[in-house]
Amino acid sequence: MTEMEYRQLGDSGLTVSVVGLGCNNFGGRIDADQAESVVTAALDAGITLFDTADVYGDRGASEEILGKALRGRRDEAVVATKFGGDMKGANGPDWGVRGSRRYIRKAVEASLRRLGTDWIDLYQLHVPDLVTPIEETLAALSELVAEGKVRYLGSSQFAGWQVVDADWAARTAGSEHFISAQNRYNLLEREAEDGTRLANMPERLARADFDKIEALDTFAAERDLSLLDVAIGGLAAQPTVASVIAGATRPEQIEQNVRAGLWEPTLEDLAALDELT
Repeated sequence: MTEMEYRQLGDSGLTVSVVGLGCNNFGGRIDADQAESVVTAALDAGITLFDTADVYGDRGASEEILGKALRGRRDEAVVATKFGGDMKGANGPDWGVRGSRRYIRKAVEASLRRLGTDWIDLYQLHVPDLVTPIEETLAALSELVAEGKVRYLGSSQFAGWQVVDADWAARTAGSEHFISAQNRYNLLEREAEDGTRLANMPERLARADFDKIEALDTFAAERDLSLLDVAIGGLAAQPTVASVIAGATRPEQIEQNVRAGLWEPTLEDLAALDELT
């Protein structure tokens, strides 16, 4: 198997594997022992980006399991976690305002403790806080970077205008800015592409899902590929994608995900995929 490829995340110096491991199954679909075997397989395959969140696996279980699985190999991993989801009181009362300096301070200390680490490589706001000014959120996160508890910042599930607004606020204030945007994005769900010709026709996507899947299956078969190759390799070839975060519950799925990320579509392949999806 060809070695894993690595890319810079956003406009930063943070280097991540083209295929990352999503850890939302940890503490839910798979237990700690299974998760450890998956993490070991991922590290051995060259995966460096491990994405979790404080709400995954019931109020921090995923973070705890990931932290234990990385013991002895922490320096090989880029750990990304998220805050701002509903922890159901685990971080104390938050009144639904989870982008505030008060809440961020509690959330980061809890995540560091569960992960068993001194630093978080990528700390991401899981969902927009529509109450707290983004300037306060960025200022509080910048303090964590200055203290060495967090290395880089990212957003998740932000709309396009919110990404732009946050970037403008950070650069105007001279604070740390979000280097990444983690959104739901795949070849069948392309709402993240502002301006795509299907963005304003969600009913067409919903009606045509099975037709698209069948067409993609044919596309893959014609090129001696699997649908997984097309799903991961095709997405990794998009110009704004640094890493495709794919979940796994078994070590053998890690190998399949990594192999899928090795497919490099031609310009003609990409044009055909665009037409199909």
